[in-house]
Amino acid sequence: MSNSRTTGRLQLILIGLVFVGPLIVSFIVYFGGVWKPENRSINGVLLDTPALLPDEPFSEAISTSSFRNKWTLIHIVQDACDESCRESLYATRQVRRALDRDKDRVQRVLCNMGSAVDRNFLQQEHPGLYIVNDEFPACSVFLEMAAETSTDDVFLADPLGNLIIRFPRDTGMRGIHRDLKKLLRVSRIG
Repeated sequence: MSNSRTTGRLQLILIGLVFVGPLIVSFIVYFGGVWKPENRSINGVLLDTPALLPDEPFSEAISTSSFRNKWTLIHIVQDACDESCRESLYATRQVRRALDRDKDRVQRVLCNMGSAVDRNFLQQEHPGLYIVNDEFPACSVFLEMAAETSTDDVFLADPLGNLIIRFPRDTGMRGIHRDLKKLLRVSRIG
């Protein structure tokens, strides 16, 4: 009788280890310092306080409702669009194209805060790019964001009209593409 009782207890312990064992091993590995995953899985910087885009129109061509239907990559230019601005526009154009069937869920906006940009160049090289002037009051949101960061940064607005992510200049096309792919895969909006 004691032999069968011991066998039964051993079987119960083994069954318990099958379920609890991986949990114990994962705690030892994680908290024991053997392996720690990377702190973040995104390449952009999440904004501490997302800014809600106002309901006022941004220009004749783009209204706030346009922001509320698609993911929007926003470039802020305080001077004429120089070489770094053109590289950034090229990068986001390529990122959008690389999204393949999801590219229609993403749009691009250039917010011009000062001197005139070469609209002919931008229309030829970047079809579909919205160009917004600082004369519209809704652009003040962009100006406030640009005051705290580099003007070479690219911002991402979600389909609900919230500025949520800032991509620093050194993020690169791959980083922006990875983040957008993840967002578009899990997003049910936009």
